[in-house]
Amino acid sequence: MAIYAVLQQKGGPGKSTLARAIAAEAARAGLDVLLADLNPQQQTSYLWSVARDEAGHSPRLDATVYHRTDKLLREADGRQLVVVDGGPHASSQSLEVARAAKVVVIPTGVTTDDLREALKLGQEFVAAGIPRQKLFYVLSRTPSSEREIESARANIEAFGFACATGHIPLSTGYGAAMDSALAITETRFRGLNEKALAIIQQVFDHAATA
Repeated sequence: MAIYAVLQQKGGPGKSTLARAIAAEAARAGLDVLLADLNPQQQTSYLWSVARDEAGHSPRLDATVYHRTDKLLREADGRQLVVVDGGPHASSQSLEVARAAKVVVIPTGVTTDDLREALKLGQEFVAAGIPRQKLFYVLSRTPSSEREIESARANIEAFGFACATGHIPLSTGYGAAMDSALAITETRFRGLNEKALAIIQQVFDHAATA
């Protein structure tokens, strides 16, 4: 059993988007995957999986809402991969999941506010004993400015954290796919799918070496 945790302490940077894409591509590769939604108030990933099932999309994804980390960790046994869509705020729950995870994916935008919160979360995890090499940053909902994107990546790497090459741009194509209960790797646009798939592959690669 492996746990891939997608965690953030603020809304908006694409946490659920990445968790769903990781789960969808792992299932497509033939793994027995559970998508664990740790936001019982909104249940966005769980409701997305229900809509996906109703629409008949393949691969089908099992998803469950969890209020408690201990129950999640118990039920994770026996699954090849559990992808955790973390709650909206940093908490002791996030730390428990991070400790159990093989990789912790931290999505972030490129603004100063986004980076400040994302880097703060990574530093808090490291201070709590989470190995630095377990953390993997992904630039998400990015603008068209390559200079802003590269500046954000350099900032993350300056703190000693790994950051994916490439990025997930802000795109109506991704939004339309999500509204149709598809992942960002399943849009109508080849270029968008390739961008997203490249990021997801890096997540798997990082997990293999973390």
